[in-house]
Amino acid sequence: MEGAFRFLGRVYRLVAKHADRLQGVTAGKLTAEERATLTPDERRLLRKAHQTLRHVTEDMEERWHFNTDIAMTMELVNELTDLDSAFEAGAIRPAAYKTALEFLAAILSLFAPHLGDELWAGLGHTEPLLKVGWPEFDAELAAEDELEYPVQVNGKLRTRIRVAANASEEEVRSRALAAEKVIQH
Repeated sequence: MEGAFRFLGRVYRLVAKHADRLQGVTAGKLTAEERATLTPDERRLLRKAHQTLRHVTEDMEERWHFNTDIAMTMELVNELTDLDSAFEAGAIRPAAYKTALEFLAAILSLFAPHLGDELWAGLGHTEPLLKVGWPEFDAELAAEDELEYPVQVNGKLRTRIRVAANASEEEVRSRALAAEKVIQH
């Protein structure tokens, strides 16, 4: 239980740290032009935020796997924390950071409703989360740019390769066969 309180305290401090800076910022859906100008850090943050929201949304509608939802939420907090200095340095636009924090507040409202509402208010919203519609994830932003494939030879893992998510089967096969540890076997 102590770990849960530590985690929730960490989330609260993260939001409180940026609450003043994010008060007047409008977050939400990105236009095609805004999508095209996302920095790598913004894309990374928004990918994790939309993946987490997608996972939690699907779990609440179908599977009810709360443990994985909490784990994904913790990963989102880790991503926000990792990119905190980039946000402070101006490498991440306030709207992108606030979007991720708003998703986090909405997700946490399922498990810690009072904290979710407190975070939501800290982000400048006057209406409680109960009266706000559930946010929608963007499948395009949630999609991975690269995929990792394990490569086995004779039933043993020899290496892992990373290829573009839209790579053809032939491209994946040729990259796997060209891997040094695969060539050795």
